[in-house]
Amino acid sequence: NVVDASLLSRSLELTLQLLELELPMILCLNMMDEAQRKGIKIDTKKLSDLLGIPVIPAIATAGKGLRELFTEAIKVAEEKRIGKTQKFSKDIEEIIDETVSILRSQSVRTKLPLRFLAIKLLENDPFFINEIKGAKSIVESIQSRQERLEKIHGVPSDEVISSERHALAMNLSEK
Repeated sequence: NVVDASLLSRSLELTLQLLELELPMILCLNMMDEAQRKGIKIDTKKLSDLLGIPVIPAIATAGKGLRELFTEAIKVAEEKRIGKTQKFSKDIEEIIDETVSILRSQSVRTKLPLRFLAIKLLENDPFFINEIKGAKSIVESIQSRQERLEKIHGVPSDEVISSERHALAMNLSEK
């Protein structure tokens, strides 16, 4: 996952989504020169520890960090090492866990991690909603949980998840 180091908090939102896929990944902090010019200092070791994946600083236009990036990418792929899935706040995690349990109990067939699928369904992602349309009981259960999220937070469920992911990314960036 290549991100703009000068816009770290915004870039980490996608990183968090990619971590939910439970695939081997490294984070390349490109444009480190721009980040430094803006006075941004990134503790790559700490960020690596927080995410559970290697974090490689780079300046692609100058070729800096690229050898380490590709060496680490090969190593992570060979080891099939996956990062840490970041947890949302307690009420959202409870609803995600319930949704995962429903998917598991209904023996939903997917190559995706059930947590990722549950979150996409709670976000009302049309692609994933369409994938389960044939299972009416699952659709109703998902809608019920979406409504609970909306009632608790006062905004549509996709905004709840998006806001939570944004807050997690900001928190990681600040750390």
